[in-house]
Amino acid sequence: MKAAPPWLVPLVTRLADVLAKLRRRVVPRRFALVELATMSWVAQSVAAFCELGLPQALANSARTADGLAADGYGDRDRLFRFLRALCAYEIVEYCGNDRFALGHLGRALVGEHSAAPMALYANAPWHVRAYADLAAGIRANRSGFEIAHGGALFEYLQQDAQARSVFDAAMQALSPLFAEAFARAYDFSALRNVVDVGGGTGALLEAVVRRHPQVTGTVFEMPDVVARVRTHARLTAVAGDILVDLPPVADAYVFSHVLHDWDDESCIRMLQNARRAMPAHGRMLVYEIVAPPPSNWWTQDRITDLEMLAMLPGRERTREEFAALFERAGLQLNRIIPTGAPESILEVKLHDQV
Repeated sequence: MKAAPPWLVPLVTRLADVLAKLRRRVVPRRFALVELATMSWVAQSVAAFCELGLPQALANSARTADGLAADGYGDRDRLFRFLRALCAYEIVEYCGNDRFALGHLGRALVGEHSAAPMALYANAPWHVRAYADLAAGIRANRSGFEIAHGGALFEYLQQDAQARSVFDAAMQALSPLFAEAFARAYDFSALRNVVDVGGGTGALLEAVVRRHPQVTGTVFEMPDVVARVRTHARLTAVAGDILVDLPPVADAYVFSHVLHDWDDESCIRMLQNARRAMPAHGRMLVYEIVAPPPSNWWTQDRITDLEMLAMLPGRERTREEFAALFERAGLQLNRIIPTGAPESILEVKLHDQV
């Protein structure tokens, strides 16, 4: 998936926000609020659309509810009403003669980079329950997930294989959105060995080694995840827990969408373990959203920080909060590099390097 130019991301984000705010201002305020408050109905319906297998059923041609019912997708009347409703949100397109096809957004639910896993994750019952307890979590200074399930998200995923599968699929579906942007934005010419701490199944490093032939990469992950990394001559995997273990020696250590999952003390422990392994010339590349100061504009961190409040002990951090975190870990923020994604690359070095 081709990354957008870095200058285009904030421009498109701002334009979309202006148009969304304009729509909310031209309808009665009460209606706009009710519409916003009931968008979970639409989100749940998108997940149901995926669960029913309808994206694949409509991928190649328009179908009628009668035909879909005959093929076992559900009750004819309910299918017709369901598809008719989703036409309003461009998930489905009405083609006349009671036929429905995938709409503009619905086409994002099929193909190599399908967004369906993210729709299923966001609307999974165990995920939704965390938001049901968001208010209780805010009162208690805990995540909604902890209140709802009595423990931390990652512990829950270790115990529930089905939930873990849903979570992993969603994270892998997001990877093409930011992996290529990361590989394009940073100058890897002086690097030979790169370790991706908590790098999942290796999608980010695969984009790096594919674009930069002099680089070899190592995914440093938990043992159960390492087994799923697609390794090859220039991409290997090592099992370990960054909260406890030192990663392999490398020129650079990538923390991609890791720190925002954790509280400050846990982040400092991770960074210190990487620092102990890092040679004097090494660096860390923290790939995260950098939260801007408070404003009335929509930015990506506003929605993802809600997810942090609901699901995890972490947070989206500002430049100043990142800098303070690095200082406490014995490191120093060198520069921030924009990318063709909402995330930026925070280049972090030892104090005597900066």
